[in-house]
Amino acid sequence: MNDPATIEKRVAQFIAVRDHIKKIKERQKEELKQPMEILEKLNSVLLGHLNANNLKNAGCAAGTVYKTTKKNASIADASAFWEYIVTNGDWDMIDKKANTTAVEDYITEHGTPPPGVNFTTFETVGVQRGK
Repeated sequence: MNDPATIEKRVAQFIAVRDHIKKIKERQKEELKQPMEILEKLNSVLLGHLNANNLKNAGCAAGTVYKTTKKNASIADASAFWEYIVTNGDWDMIDKKANTTAVEDYITEHGTPPPGVNFTTFETVGVQRGK
């Protein structure tokens, strides 16, 4: 596998397959555009029906439509939020996860991850098209 001709062939194959996948994804995105727009309109009509009739769900021979509520909490002002958390000790409002960059810096300085943290690395390849 150390043969430069073999490596060149594999790199060319990698690029060809990657390009093929990209074309399929672009085609899928375009093919899905109209059906997704139709779904959005149908969603609006069905939700309008449920709301107008004060219903949580409605069944018919074709199936059942029901309301779902999705929730999302995003931070508008990180400083204000963090100040609130620290001041009130309301730690349940935050997700806890280790910051990879900070942990890597800690390992560089101390030779080991901080207590309670697993740190792993893996290698992969990147391939660029030739000119």
